[in-house]
Amino acid sequence: MAETATERRRARRIAGAVARHVSRIGPLGLVPVAPGTCGALAAIPAAALLGDGRPWAWLAALGGLAIVAYAAVAIHLREREERDPRDVVVDEALGCLIATAFVPCDPVWIAAAFAGFRALDILKPWPLGFLERRVRGAPGVLLDDVAAGVLAGGAAAAIRAVVILLGA
Repeated sequence: MAETATERRRARRIAGAVARHVSRIGPLGLVPVAPGTCGALAAIPAAALLGDGRPWAWLAALGGLAIVAYAAVAIHLREREERDPRDVVVDEALGCLIATAFVPCDPVWIAAAFAGFRALDILKPWPLGFLERRVRGAPGVLLDDVAAGVLAGGAAAAIRAVVILLGA
């Protein structure tokens, strides 16, 4: 059966609504103060659920979130003029989840990874600022947060290693 123009418009409208919801992580992207921090905080329960010692679960969660986030952001950006809209916070959740993957499931280390990620995401040192300015579209929205997550997680893991070596 052939698809009508009305059915295609309806499907596009539904896809756009779902993409907005996923990109914003429900209402979190619409929070008037610090929506990025709210989006990053959304990753903390997932990090706690994934816990320690299950690298396959972490890989599946990170890969799945990255794919869903990319698709949602790509669709959401088609409706927008902005390069990285403030209400899109799924990238912050992905970056924070990446950062927490580097540390044990302990409140102190999860907080350290979260704080490091947010600091890097807000300050945008090189290469994060470069990535944000140069890479366009959904890859540009996601890539700086993925890189910030890797850098913050690596830094938290390195600090933890030093703490262990010093016996503190």
